[in-house]
Amino acid sequence: MMYGLLRISGSVLEVTFFIEELEQSREFYDNQNRLLRLLLAVYNLLSANSELLCYFIIVLNNVVSASVISLILPMLVFLWAMLSTPRPTKKFWMTAIVYTEVCTLKDTSTVPKL
Repeated sequence: MMYGLLRISGSVLEVTFFIEELEQSREFYDNQNRLLRLLLAVYNLLSANSELLCYFIIVLNNVVSASVISLILPMLVFLWAMLSTPRPTKKFWMTAIVYTEVCTLKDTSTVPKL
């Protein structure tokens, strides 16, 4: 059930809505333990800044398996993605995905010598 509360204070008109389902959701969240709320906060932080997580994984991949071929993705991150505001375009993500797929196919398509 939703109902509005109208308050007039001075010359300001304030309308507050009460939605029962939202209030129940807020009470449920407030009754959870701190660890679960911390995990939910970390999840929300990572999902809101997912591009930073992707940048970190790309750089970490280059640190673990350093080669000239794997150097292209960190260069894309530092020279294209981080200079895009507010976020990289779809064209960047498609370029990174296609490059990753091509490198993966190239690595797995080697024919063993008999």
